[in-house]
Amino acid sequence: MSKLMLGCALSVAVGAALGWGLHGEKEVSCVMRSSTVAEQSQGPMPSGAPSGIDLEQLHAAIREELAAASAGQTSGRQSGAEPRAPAPASAELVAERRAALQEIHGMVSSGQWGDAERTSFHRKLAVLDAEQAKQALEEVIAGLNNGSIRATTNSPL
Repeated sequence: MSKLMLGCALSVAVGAALGWGLHGEKEVSCVMRSSTVAEQSQGPMPSGAPSGIDLEQLHAAIREELAAASAGQTSGRQSGAEPRAPAPASAELVAERRAALQEIHGMVSSGQWGDAERTSFHRKLAVLDAEQAKQALEEVIAGLNNGSIRATTNSPL
């Protein structure tokens, strides 16, 4: 097993090295082609002539982009603040969730699980909060696994 893993790791490393090498060759050939075109159009450049790219301007542009990107990331977050808890559910939503849970319990206690129950379950599940949905799903799965619910559908849960 360890020989197999070593062989796989070696294959990945060699593939990555070859890919990186080919990637580098492509960039070099593109640079060489562009410099050849520039030489043909303008004649040979003297050895002390600038390449047309001011490195200080390039560095400044990169710094500006990084600063803008980091400012964009922090503007979405509240600095130094705790994450807020979700707003409390309205009385109507609480009543709707309670009714959905009762209907799910009724489906589970009926012992039948067909297409109509599956569709209704998914509609009711969308109303529940995350914890309630998790508990309802666990209840249905447990019933299907222990045989207290008989599934008559070919579709997944």
